[in-house]
Amino acid sequence: MAVRLDIKPELQALTRVAVVHRVVEELAGAFGATASNLTIIRKGIFEQQLLSEISFYYLRNTKLVGESLITIDWAKHTLSLSGGSESFMLDVNKSVSEQLSRIYVTLQKHVRDMRSALHVDEVKIFYTLRPDVTSDTGKTKQAHSFLGTHPASVPTRDKPYDVEMSFSSHKLSEVGTIIRHDKK
Repeated sequence: MAVRLDIKPELQALTRVAVVHRVVEELAGAFGATASNLTIIRKGIFEQQLLSEISFYYLRNTKLVGESLITIDWAKHTLSLSGGSESFMLDVNKSVSEQLSRIYVTLQKHVRDMRSALHVDEVKIFYTLRPDVTSDTGKTKQAHSFLGTHPASVPTRDKPYDVEMSFSSHKLSEVGTIIRHDKK
């Protein structure tokens, strides 16, 4: 006997900044963020718009084998707001990123598969503050204090990666993703 359940979506109007936060959070979780990283991301995007990039560096035996970048262009965000695109009606019980574009799911799977295939044993995460924050020493110190972060040097590499892809959704153009890595 088949049972049919009619489950209605729980639609909710989410502000654009809340959607940016949820999409970045979902991507970051798939890219290797821990609970404490997700707290920094919430504070740096949803609570105060301080972060312009979250960088994930993938290492195997201390050698850099890949990276994923999530960028937030706050100027585009402001333009979208002034164009009347302040909120989205989305089902809060489903993945926000999946509702905006199926490519987000593909990117998340690609990074998980890449990490497995390249035998990544360490993920280092770095945060980049907005340029208008970093241009002012006082604002930079306040931002780092609020986020619980500190300036640090990112891993470097001498040769280019074998694979590079980038993506930005037309529905949420202020959020971009770049993935680079060695061949699997």
